[in-house]
Amino acid sequence: MSDQCHAVLKDYANAWDMTMSEVMYEAIRSFIHKDSEYFEHISSLLAFRGISIDKRTSKQCYGHLCFACKHRTACGAGLYEGSWEMNAEAKQYTALRSPESIPGIQRQNKELGPQESISVS
Repeated sequence: MSDQCHAVLKDYANAWDMTMSEVMYEAIRSFIHKDSEYFEHISSLLAFRGISIDKRTSKQCYGHLCFACKHRTACGAGLYEGSWEMNAEAKQYTALRSPESIPGIQRQNKELGPQESISVS
């Protein structure tokens, strides 16, 4: 990893009050669990190691958005079925370009429909 990327990772981790290891673990965990939905050999690796598929895996918002979601704990425990909503702490840092203005989120919202769309409220 280049020094510049290392510095950005460290700053990113600090922004979410996490260690670099925690950020990397959460990122690769969501990546692997999402892959397990589409690739049998990845699903088999998790099963072989006795790792249950994350309850959020089938959700469009699962991944980096979890860091700023007000339902992070309940959703991770499988107790929240809804979509991503920005937590109050993250709202104070919202840039002029909200997640809803990002093309991928716009596309997901169109696919999900009005009741399930990802929001920042």
